[in-house]
Amino acid sequence: MNNSNAIERLIRAGVTRGQIAAYVGCTRAAVSHWEAGRSIPSRPKLDALVKLATERGVVLLASDFGQAKQEAA
Repeated sequence: MNNSNAIERLIRAGVTRGQIAAYVGCTRAAVSHWEAGRSIPSRPKLDALVKLATERGVVLLASDFGQAKQEAA
């Protein structure tokens, strides 16, 4: 499970990765990393994602968020 569902839901609602990044205060690369499951947003950034989704009428589910994928050792 990763964060791709949350980002994908926002993108389907017409929010660009750049807009997501600007809203939560990070880079587009960070958003791409969350989407790919390489990292997870910090709590303040996660809160901002939820706020953005709420403002845009996007329903996010708890299952939309998870832990970053573990790299194979």
